[in-house]
Amino acid sequence: VVDPTQSGRSVGGWSIRRSLVVHCFSSAARFHTHNVGAIYGRYKRAGDTTMDETFFPILWTAQGDRSPFIAPYLEHGWRGIWQ
Repeated sequence: VVDPTQSGRSVGGWSIRRSLVVHCFSSAARFHTHNVGAIYGRYKRAGDTTMDETFFPILWTAQGDRSPFIAPYLEHGWRGIWQ
């Protein structure tokens, strides 16, 4: 019987496992003034509740806006951001 909560044993020896987590939330979102968890707290600047677009890019707004580096990334990939 396979336990669905476990990923199982690697049958080929050493295996690198990766995961990707994506969260989307409102472009108007801000950090709580003092109740910030350990995971997202590392991205919060002292005395500032804004969410830095470097770490939390705006993908779209009702007005059609998005973070400035999104268009070059979509056109050229990662190298488009650093040109």
